Amino acid sequence: MKTIHIKGYKPTDWLLKELYKKFLKDDDLWHYVYWENFWTHKAFIEGKNIILRINDKKVLNNVTKYLNKPEIEFEIYDFPFCRGKYQLGLKRYSWEAKNLDLSLPLLHTFSIAAIKIGKGERFKQYIDKYFHLAFNIAGYNHMDEAEFLSELLYLRIDLVKRMYRNKGKWK
Repeated sequence: MKTIHIKGYKPTDWLLKELYKKFLKDDDLWHYVYWENFWTHKAFIEGKNIILRINDKKVLNNVTKYLNKPEIEFEIYDFPFCRGKYQLGLKRYSWEAKNLDLSLPLLHTFSIAAIKIGKGERFKQYIDKYFHLAFNIAGYNHMDEAEFLSELLYLRIDLVKRMYRNKGKWK
């Protein structure tokens, strides 16, 4: 699998939808993440960055040819383990790296949903429904699910508070 790190575009811009329509549908594990003006575990990543991961070699070749225009800045590197300071990958011994068979299909599905549904209430409903079904499939009851979500929310708020406290965005 390879990463194509596309600089200067948001997922809501035309480029990602065009790539999906023309090429990405032929890859069962492609996915993307979005990074804008923030730190990774290695370095500060500036600007808008689509981190597109492609598994199928033919799709990768077609996408690379399509992107090879002077107005589109991109680089290609290995995934899940990359070497460069500004390259986004997985830590070698992380849970995701050890369980790619579980994490990659989820990222693929969420990427398609984000492109088809877009950011907004429908996407939130989609996540809520399938998050709930994941608990149901694993045998959790509604109380277990509520406790987990409460703890998750608390931890997320605490993380955001710590991340933004010194940046003037959280008081």
